[in-house]
Amino acid sequence: MLKRLPLTLKLLIITILAAALFSFIIDTYHNRQLYQLYESELLDTLKQQARIERLRFDYQIKFFMQISRVAANYPPLIRQLHSGKAGELKINLRRKPAWFPGRSLISSQVHPRLVMLLNPDGTIHNSFSTQLRSIPISLQPPSGYLLTHSIGQTMLSMIDNKPWVLATSGVYDEGVLQGYLMLASPLDAEFLSNAHRYDVAPNLTALVDVSGKEPVILASSNSELVPPGMPLGEIEKSYLVTGKEFFDYGSSDLPLHFISLQSKKKIDDKLNVVLHVANQQRNLQSAGLALVFILAIAGLTYRMRRLSREVAAFAREHLGVEISSQSADSLARLEHDIHLLEKKVVEVHEQEINKEKAEKQKARQQLHISEMRLYEFFNQADELIQSVSPEGDIRYVNQRWMDELGYTPDEIACINISSIVARPCLIDHFKRLEQLADGGSPGLFESILVTRDGAQIEVEGSSHAHIEDGKLIEVHTIYRNVSMRKQLEREAREHREHLEHTQRLESLGVLAGGIAHDFNNILTTILGNAAIMSRHIPRQSEAYDRLQRVIESTERGGDLCKQMLAYAGKGKFMIRPINLSTMMQEITKLLSVSISKHVTLTYQLENELPSISGDAAQIQQVMMNLIINASEAIGDQRGEIHVSTGVIDAGPSLLDSCLANKPVPGSYVWIEVRDNGCGMSPEVQKKIFEPFFTTKLSGRGLGMSAILGIIKAHQGALKLTSAPGSGTTFTVYFPVSDKRTTPSLVDTETRPYMGSYPGKTVLVIDDEESIRELAVVLLNEQGIHTLEAVDGEDGIARFKEHMQHIDMVILDLTMPKLSGENCCREIRKLRPDVPVIIASGYSKETVSPRFLNHEVTAFLQKPYTPDAFYHVVHSIFDHHN
Repeated sequence: MLKRLPLTLKLLIITILAAALFSFIIDTYHNRQLYQLYESELLDTLKQQARIERLRFDYQIKFFMQISRVAANYPPLIRQLHSGKAGELKINLRRKPAWFPGRSLISSQVHPRLVMLLNPDGTIHNSFSTQLRSIPISLQPPSGYLLTHSIGQTMLSMIDNKPWVLATSGVYDEGVLQGYLMLASPLDAEFLSNAHRYDVAPNLTALVDVSGKEPVILASSNSELVPPGMPLGEIEKSYLVTGKEFFDYGSSDLPLHFISLQSKKKIDDKLNVVLHVANQQRNLQSAGLALVFILAIAGLTYRMRRLSREVAAFAREHLGVEISSQSADSLARLEHDIHLLEKKVVEVHEQEINKEKAEKQKARQQLHISEMRLYEFFNQADELIQSVSPEGDIRYVNQRWMDELGYTPDEIACINISSIVARPCLIDHFKRLEQLADGGSPGLFESILVTRDGAQIEVEGSSHAHIEDGKLIEVHTIYRNVSMRKQLEREAREHREHLEHTQRLESLGVLAGGIAHDFNNILTTILGNAAIMSRHIPRQSEAYDRLQRVIESTERGGDLCKQMLAYAGKGKFMIRPINLSTMMQEITKLLSVSISKHVTLTYQLENELPSISGDAAQIQQVMMNLIINASEAIGDQRGEIHVSTGVIDAGPSLLDSCLANKPVPGSYVWIEVRDNGCGMSPEVQKKIFEPFFTTKLSGRGLGMSAILGIIKAHQGALKLTSAPGSGTTFTVYFPVSDKRTTPSLVDTETRPYMGSYPGKTVLVIDDEESIRELAVVLLNEQGIHTLEAVDGEDGIARFKEHMQHIDMVILDLTMPKLSGENCCREIRKLRPDVPVIIASGYSKETVSPRFLNHEVTAFLQKPYTPDAFYHVVHSIFDHHN
């Protein structure tokens, strides 16, 4: 009969039976799990409650000590011990004596049931109790044990085989012990009930003595259910016990456990109520589940029949197949229809697969082309591209990276970033790595990479982090080699610093020239007036000697001005042809006595050496200073100074590395002074040509700055090569001279000259009043009439006023309002034949280029003596007469 039933009905019967069996199994397992869970949850609750009650119990014990300490400081209590009478034990129930301060404390839940006031010897002075009819024998009077172990603390102790709480505090008056205050209370049900909480009822609290072989109850919060003396094993038969494994009271001479109890019978009763309700709920759930299954199977049958019709319609419409079934069962008919439909679907699916394969093949070809283009772009890039793991291992690089750093593709996998980044740049590299890992961007940065051969290249680059799920996967970096650009920048910076240094020296030269000019005017006044006065004083007088010293000092001041003008490149030179090799041979004896005896002076002089145009004295000063400086650099050690000469065709590259005033490339005679002394650091080399700089303890003066000025004035150049410990080499270059140099102005000599030219008139134009006065005095001594002008404009005005009577003009070069050369040109326009004498502190070689031919008749170098002044004036008058 069962075989003839439709498959749907069979499935329904089997589903109902399976649901019933499953419900029974689940119900049995659920009851067991619920009981275990309830017991476990109850144990956890009891453990937590045991902790809370244990803390409350500790609080009660500690509060006993606080009560005793507060009461011990009460003044009436001190007076009672000091002067009160001792009394017998009084049974006051809950009445409190007037001398006890803890009235409110006694009425609280935590209160002592026995209060004793003890004398210093331990005898009872007075006492009272609450709820106690008698004092235990061990406390009357207190034993030495209690006095020794109870003073100053709260403790638990056994008194007459019962647990008690004791607290003892000393009573002091002005630092003197008057006695003791002792509080006591038995640990009975009343005391424990103050610590007990009824969150889980019925619940008990007990103290267990664990000193013996079997734990025994000392006290409990309910003495009727759990009396003292009951073994713990008996209690565990009827009660669930917890807390005993982690509560030990340490400040006690009793080994105690603090436990919580719960009746097992009450647990079972409460659990059975819960299980009964749960069983009813599960029965209702099983019935509902069976109903749901019946409805689901009915709905499924309807859906299968409908689906079978839809499959037949789909096959007829889209596949052109007529599906017919002889089976009456919906599942069998559906299975037959689906088999037929499957064949057609497989055919369509194969067609789709072939089409998808063709599309995938085309996509792979396009992807391959894109990869090839990206690979070519990656390897043909001019930048250095790399990818590095977070650990610093290099994963892949481009061809330019390998070409620059010199590594092969096989070596890339074994390289770490720390081996290609220069050590000074590693700290910055790791900082950038941390910034990238945090999601930041370091921007454009600079670094130094080390090639396989150990060479270093300067690069600038930018990095990008590849992060997935908040984790750093790779760091991609693109570098650009900027070594050449950095080198050009450094060279430009050095050139700029060199140019600035040269400009500073030129500025100091202009300053030195201006100071020398003004100083020359002062010296001219001093020298002229001193010379005039010396003519009117007898040579044997002391005043004459004093004036001679003034004249000598003034001349030395003039020498200092010449050095300053030499530094400024405007010194007065006696230009003539000079052979440097011959000059060095002539000053050999002078040099030998000027240098240290430990120094050997050697020469390598060119015999056929072209001449140069220059002042022999000034060039001798240059060579003397260079050789003496070399000797001082060697010091007391043995050393050698080597002097050599030669000729060279100097090009721009050589001359640009020298200190010079834009020398013109061509043939130069050079002289070199080389020593093996201490040498100079780069810092000293930068300052050596500054005025008044010296490395000597007692050095002073212009020094090397004057030497450089002399060389520049001769259109020469100077090159310095030195290093600490390697000696110093100075090379001086002078342009070759192919003809004799002829001064453009009349040379003057200093010699005595006396005479007179009455009727002559001379116009003196100078902005310095002292200079004008000196010139007027000297001219008046010769019987010459004088006119004065304070500047160039005033000079033109005075000249126009007395133009027909003026026989000579003495003109200062540097004046306000109108300069000497402009004033001279204006005078020449008015009278081209009038003689003009230029008086200046600059040399005539410096002044000559500023005037046209025949504009200036003679040159008068400041400071001048009266004889030099007379010589120039009289020579012009003689020439024009």
